[in-house]
Amino acid sequence: MSQLRWPPACLVVQETYSSEMGASLCLDCGAGTYSDTTGVIACRLCGIGKYASALGVIVCPDCTSCKYSATEGRSNCTYCGAGTYSDTTGVSACLLCGIGKYASALGVIICPDCTSGKYSATEGRSNCTDCTAGKYTNDTGLRACQLCPAGKYSTTLGASSETTCVPCAKDSNSTAGSVNITECLCNPGYSGNDCWSCKACTVGAYKPGKGKIASERL
Repeated sequence: MSQLRWPPACLVVQETYSSEMGASLCLDCGAGTYSDTTGVIACRLCGIGKYASALGVIVCPDCTSCKYSATEGRSNCTYCGAGTYSDTTGVSACLLCGIGKYASALGVIICPDCTSGKYSATEGRSNCTDCTAGKYTNDTGLRACQLCPAGKYSTTLGASSETTCVPCAKDSNSTAGSVNITECLCNPGYSGNDCWSCKACTVGAYKPGKGKIASERL
């Protein structure tokens, strides 16, 4: 219940008001409102980016960093949602986490970088995405993962090092970003079952393309 004050207080105490003619009592300003002048008939709403949780305030405090207030007359501020942050006070909205960053928790002041093996390609992410097979990243805060180089492949998800990229067997090769050993194809001049059993064409035979193309006689 609001604290009551005698009429003379309305004229000298800023945080009170009286809305009725001839009233014998003054009232404290309610939550979400304030008065910084005397002799008022109504308190004013706290502005955007501010709040008043207590009764009878002269000034509405700014929302602290990691919180916001999007409307007037708020009795409290709201924590920034997942994927957003605020590192300043008195804001009407939180900012989106940048590319390569994320915020899984509510009410953060700074968005952490995605860790190695993960990436974030868009703003406002609540989490980072694992690098897919055939890719890796050993750096943090990236928007994309790197491809395993040509001649290698990787089946690993969330790889954080190029060492997860496995070299193709001798005399075979693969394109960058390959995800399976089956993508290692016998080089031109070598034939076989690809992957691990490529052999040089015999004397008098040739193979111009890569893969399981049989050697041809000259």
